[in-house]
Amino acid sequence: MDLLGDLLDPTASVDLSLEGHPTAYIKAFPAWDTGFLTLSQHLLYYLESGAISLELNGQTTVVRMGSVIILPPGQKFRMWVPVGELPPAFWRLRLDLPRPWTAAVVWPHSANLQPVVAALVEEIPAGFPYRQERIRGLLIVLFSQLARDATVTVARDRETSFDAIARQRLECHVAQNPLATPRDLAKQLDLTLDYFTRRFRETYGIPPRAWLLEQRLQSAAMMLTEGSEDAADIATRLGFSDPRRFSRRFRQRFGNPPGRFRQIAHG
Repeated sequence: MDLLGDLLDPTASVDLSLEGHPTAYIKAFPAWDTGFLTLSQHLLYYLESGAISLELNGQTTVVRMGSVIILPPGQKFRMWVPVGELPPAFWRLRLDLPRPWTAAVVWPHSANLQPVVAALVEEIPAGFPYRQERIRGLLIVLFSQLARDATVTVARDRETSFDAIARQRLECHVAQNPLATPRDLAKQLDLTLDYFTRRFRETYGIPPRAWLLEQRLQSAAMMLTEGSEDAADIATRLGFSDPRRFSRRFRQRFGNPPGRFRQIAHG
């Protein structure tokens, strides 16, 4: 199917929705399990952190941070948190495309697509001028990037990526030590910093420092949602010496400053 050709057709109709979900961004809990579902629209997941077990057609695969999943209408599936893995945080959207896909697709470890997915979410409310044109343009960017990343992945030497045990060791270490540095992570795997950094980028698609910052911001979001600790104290605990810098980083990542984020989370 020529999906990009369909999207370039100005007469092709596209649309987005959440279908009853209050938010497109979801941070799952350890016992999260969708059970078996079959939906009438395309379903898009962008996995920001953690891991998801995905069962399709009797086969199960573990999908990790940076991956994109697209499920076609009528596809029966189940998702849950794999044993020993961190619960996932992900973006979830429903898509109406010009022509339905015939099979589920998983793109592993794509480039950082969060800005594109977040921009798509902003187009969900009805009534915005040129909404169809913006949705079509953002989907073209999204699928073009996925196609490029798939080509790079095929050409990549897979022996340089960390295996599941190494990834689990890194993710568990950071969960227990939020102030960990790239050098700390390299020591966990008994690697030199330079070699570790190269293999880390092959595995996660981003540098270690960017990944560690993402983990700290995710921890801050969880602490703001589930606790009552002051935002400045959270910033200090997570290694942000300047509360204003923490607030700026948090707003860039989640679209709201810490105080407003907490208000929204608590309803």
